[in-house]
Amino acid sequence: MRFERTMNVRLDPHSHDQRVAWIRVLEQAEKQLEQENPELYGSGDRGHTIGQSWHMTMTMFGIPMVCVLVEGRPSQGTESIPVVVRLSWPQLRHRMRRFFEIGGSDIVAFVHDGRSGHGVNLLGREGDRIIYEDPWPGESLLCRHQNAAGIDAREHGEHQWTITEDELARVLVGVHIWPSLWAEAGGKPGALRYSKLRDSEFWSFFGIHERTGADGDQDGPHRTVHLSTGGFTDKVALELECDGRDRITCATLQLREDWAVCPPWGLNPFALDIARSFMGALIPLADRAMMEQVLPPLSPPEAAALLRDDSRQGDPSWQLMAAYVGGTPDIYLRFSMSALKVSHPREGWIRAEISTF
Repeated sequence: MRFERTMNVRLDPHSHDQRVAWIRVLEQAEKQLEQENPELYGSGDRGHTIGQSWHMTMTMFGIPMVCVLVEGRPSQGTESIPVVVRLSWPQLRHRMRRFFEIGGSDIVAFVHDGRSGHGVNLLGREGDRIIYEDPWPGESLLCRHQNAAGIDAREHGEHQWTITEDELARVLVGVHIWPSLWAEAGGKPGALRYSKLRDSEFWSFFGIHERTGADGDQDGPHRTVHLSTGGFTDKVALELECDGRDRITCATLQLREDWAVCPPWGLNPFALDIARSFMGALIPLADRAMMEQVLPPLSPPEAAALLRDDSRQGDPSWQLMAAYVGGTPDIYLRFSMSALKVSHPREGWIRAEISTF
């Protein structure tokens, strides 16, 4: 079973130029991947399976989306996805309702009317109707005279339409959902809240506070928070990106390289401590145990000894320390709902970034 693909990427809906430009770039990247490996990524001419769409998102954005299939519907093409969740329609409907209640959006839904299939983005609920975005030009393929299942979509805005939950139930095959929000919608911890961080030992121990005179950047419901430590304010910079529900979606720590690392691998204990503590504190709870397994030693002599042990080069902890001191290229570690990247993007600075998806 194949579907016309819809993109799962968060762009500012108010910035039309940004959206159009990025979609063009993404379309070009998709085409290149399809040409290189059509079996894994599908083909724009023949459509894509749910599995091929999952792998495309994973390769382009590094996000292991949660794949949920409706029980009793065809599941061909999902065999290559590492984890597939199967739920009855009532179970999935309940989880999606909760997903929208907590501010979730952009569920990629794969719909099939018995004749043809395509993907749409479910954006939210209004009463008993589901709002969705259909990338198909002109009318949505779920308009009455465009489908064989009798679905009667109503226009809601530019490329946006609504259908009832009962109508969605008739055509829905499966969905791809953001991991942290899927967990939260199921009553489990998802992304770290900013309010929770402010009550943490990391916040109090290092004297973290919002930077004086830095109001933060506001982009609709999203905002950027600039933070400082209690000391070494010219050597340490912290920045958070939060959504409208107080969730931290991205956290960045930057350290002056000449302050944090001296050749050959003389390590500033305060810099190593805050970097290590940042990685442990800002990671979502679901991924904390995996993060602790890769954290380097807290003691600078032990961390330096780790770097000098060539037999450990295959260990993530060695690779993390090597990227920290600039001895190797950037490192990117992906967990179940988050990722850590350590790099040196601008001269003189070490950057650690935790993204939650």
